[in-house]
Amino acid sequence: RLVWTAREEEALIAAFYTIIPTWKCENGFQTGFLLQLEKEMQISCPRTQIKGRPHILSNYKIWKREHGLVESLIEKFDVGFNSVTKMVTATDDLWNEIEKEFPERKKLKMKRWPYFESWRVIFGKDRASGEDAQSYYEAQQHIE
Repeated sequence: RLVWTAREEEALIAAFYTIIPTWKCENGFQTGFLLQLEKEMQISCPRTQIKGRPHILSNYKIWKREHGLVESLIEKFDVGFNSVTKMVTATDDLWNEIEKEFPERKKLKMKRWPYFESWRVIFGKDRASGEDAQSYYEAQQHIE
């Protein structure tokens, strides 16, 4: 198990920015992007043991899930994002409404998202948006 340092996470963000022009496509990234990120990480952090699989892929999946969660809050509930504190902002009444509808999102009230603005660039067009967009949880509820 690998514990990422802040320096390594920042290097991964920088690596994503480097590969976006050539490796990003409409639905995400082209096959082979993990190897390219691994190469970029070796340049930024020469002594790192980080590999495309499983390390970068794991972080990518976690970041993508967290990005989708925060974006769904912003889109569905019209909450804000404070770029100074790196936290989602909403009134107490709105948080109560969110917690009633999605009790599992209660923990998000005081959570910091230091890379959220970068995630918007990295994952920006990887998910549906707009008034008809649904999260996985909402789609599952609709099917049931």
